[in-house]
Amino acid sequence: MPAVMIEFEPAAFSAGGPLAAYADAKEKMRWVIQTGVRTAVHIDCNVWFRDNYPQPPNSLSIVVKGSHPSWIDTVDEFNRLEYWEVRAQIANAIERGILRVRGVDGNVIGVNAIRTGTLPTGGSPVA
Repeated sequence: MPAVMIEFEPAAFSAGGPLAAYADAKEKMRWVIQTGVRTAVHIDCNVWFRDNYPQPPNSLSIVVKGSHPSWIDTVDEFNRLEYWEVRAQIANAIERGILRVRGVDGNVIGVNAIRTGTLPTGGSPVA
C-alpha cells in the first residue's frame, strides 16, 4: 500500500468551500502540482510519454483528480520532494481548504510536517 496520499479535501466542494462552484464537475477537476514553477524551463510529462521523446521530463508533476488521489510510494520519497517546488504548493493548498494529505495510517497530515519534510514512517502527525 502506498505511504502518502494527496487528495481533494472533501469539504472543498461543499457549500461555502473554495471549490463549491465546481461541485457538479468534481470528476473533471484536476489540481496539478509541478516543479518548474520558479524556473523558466519546463517540459510537460504528458508530452514526453505521449510522443516517446528520448529524454525524460526535467520536472515532476503530481496530478490530483476529483475523486482519484495521487499516491507517493514511500514517506521518504514524499519528504524528499523539493520544498519550494512541491511541498510548499501542497501545504498552501491545504491551508486554502483545497487538498489534504494522508499518511501511512490514513490520518490527515498537518502542514508543518509537509513544509518541513518530516512525515514519520509509522504514524502521522495531525499538527
